[in-house]
Amino acid sequence: MTRFALNRPVTVLMLTLGLCLAGVLSWQRLPVQLLPEFIYPEVHVGAGLPGATPEQVEKELAIPIEAAIAQLEGVHDIETTVYANATSIRVVYNYGTDMDFALLKLQQKMNSVGHNVPRGSRIRIDKFDTADFASYLMQISIRGQADLQALRETAERRVRPRLEQIDGVVNLTVGGGRRKRVSIDIDEEKCRALGIPVQLVSSTIDRFHRRSEFLGRIEHNGRRVDVSIPGQVDDLYQLRHLVIRPAGPVFLKDVARIHFGEAERTQLFRIDGKSSVSMLIQKDNLSNMLAVADAVLQEIENLNEKLRPAGYELVVNFNQAELISTAIERIKSLALAGALLALVVLFLFLRSLRFVLILMVAIPVSLLVTFNFMYAWDLSINILSLCGLALAIGMLVDNGIVVMENIFSHYRRSGKSDEAALQGTREMTRSIFAATGTTILVFLPVLFVESEARLFLRELALSVVAPLLVSLVVAITVIPLLARLTLKDSQFAPLRSSKVLQLYRVLLKAAIRHRMRAVSTVVVLLLISLLLGSVFILSESPPPPPERLDVYITMDEGATLESTDAAVRRVERLVAGLEQVAEYRTIVREGEAQIAISFLKAHERTAPLNIDEVRRMLTSRNARLRNADISFEPRHRTAGTRRSTQTLTGLLEPGRSLILRGDDLSRLESLSRQIVQTLRGMSDIERNSV
Repeated sequence: MTRFALNRPVTVLMLTLGLCLAGVLSWQRLPVQLLPEFIYPEVHVGAGLPGATPEQVEKELAIPIEAAIAQLEGVHDIETTVYANATSIRVVYNYGTDMDFALLKLQQKMNSVGHNVPRGSRIRIDKFDTADFASYLMQISIRGQADLQALRETAERRVRPRLEQIDGVVNLTVGGGRRKRVSIDIDEEKCRALGIPVQLVSSTIDRFHRRSEFLGRIEHNGRRVDVSIPGQVDDLYQLRHLVIRPAGPVFLKDVARIHFGEAERTQLFRIDGKSSVSMLIQKDNLSNMLAVADAVLQEIENLNEKLRPAGYELVVNFNQAELISTAIERIKSLALAGALLALVVLFLFLRSLRFVLILMVAIPVSLLVTFNFMYAWDLSINILSLCGLALAIGMLVDNGIVVMENIFSHYRRSGKSDEAALQGTREMTRSIFAATGTTILVFLPVLFVESEARLFLRELALSVVAPLLVSLVVAITVIPLLARLTLKDSQFAPLRSSKVLQLYRVLLKAAIRHRMRAVSTVVVLLLISLLLGSVFILSESPPPPPERLDVYITMDEGATLESTDAAVRRVERLVAGLEQVAEYRTIVREGEAQIAISFLKAHERTAPLNIDEVRRMLTSRNARLRNADISFEPRHRTAGTRRSTQTLTGLLEPGRSLILRGDDLSRLESLSRQIVQTLRGMSDIERNSV
């Protein structure tokens, strides 16, 4: 490869330039997200039977569903949890299973089981992958002096359509307030008087109010006409004049009262204890998160200008793009700092700015060509890939330094640039191959780890291996080519006149003559460095407390929205009395709630902030709260049809779980209570985390 590069300089330089330009395009098209995308081989099946006891749920729902799942191929483990009214079944598949096909087969099985379970039962299947987590882009709220219903109307009619038009935004969910719906109150006495069964009225409404259906295409007189059946109701007039019985005719308005009503509330939003309207924005899986976030923020500014005269304002509560943006800026600063340090060190030793610039070419070339590989392998710009690139940046010039130094030595002896470039590179080829190979072999075992960790570490490993391989190719092709062009007709001062070289020779001779003293000196200096480092770390001031604290409230199974809200309001009153609080936002659902407390900025606080003291106060003041548990880590509920994100949390958090197995349920309950008390009594375990 070296000879080819030296014989075909234009070809190699043009090829390098072309790959770099392609790398720029690949960088622009790479999806930017918080975490790498992977599909975990796990599915959750939730089934509900309102009003049933746990024993009934186990007998009539859990056991039939388990039996059907056990017949599927590739199932590794089935874990079932039974509650009153509902059951949750966790199905784990073998690694390497095609989850799309497995999900399809599972859905077919559940459809067949649906005919054998009690009437009124609901079965839902949920799968988990990081695309679900990464699709959540931003949470915003609309604020103003108007009532809650007016805020929701503004969000639905003026904000939602504008934001959903942005390229990359796939959904915007409005929460808070009451959503309007059409209510139909069937009058049974009028039905009996007209001789019309109530079931006929209900089935007629269902047939009329359905999704639009495409029937096909008709070709007539050289024209194509699409034929479809209109579906959902457009206005109340059509619904009121829906024909129930042709004889007469009898319309729906004759046997029922049709009017606008309010849908049942399933969640509540509050800001500083006052009801509010919140909007959750989701993006697609392919769009660049940063680009979509910038477009959304720009549109929010435009909307605020139009809404300000009416007294409304859109406020961003959470922006997931900020996390990845901060990581990218961090990588840029590290790359710049590393490049500058390498530039200074290389210049001190080589004393030639031309040689230093040649070596620095390896960094951008290696990174840009790596982006081509990442685009081809369907990777993304995320936290792990950025960590891998940051780790590789410091090693990209190593191969080039070794090759360049040897070429320089050959040129000093022979004075021929062509021969120095060829021989100097050939002599070092084995060495740099071995050095790069040892680094790559460190990440090789990652590919053989059969656990969910491999799915994450793959991105980190490829982000390190790819630029190192590219830097190896650059070191044996581009570096000698540029070195030959630079060495032609160049004159360099002899190194014998360097005082640095003379001092190095003196130290080297002393170390060779007094080997034990040299080794002892190095060991002593190492110990002193460790001691000074430890003192420096211990003497450093503790990091500033976080500016946000999340409080999670979990109710017992079966808790209603009203009972959950009553418990949450008690906690809110305590939060409202805290000092240094800038704002707190509350989300309440049936059986669970979250309070996000935002504290003042560090420079705005009038007194020190002790987060641990805040946690202890909230826990102790609510210790007597009935049927509720307060924690500061998310509790993942898997009952009913709720989606579980425990898979992802298990990868990112150090939490662990214990499972007791046995045939005696009462004995298992007794043992579980004993284990809980033992774990809560350990000093290294937070009491509320058990």
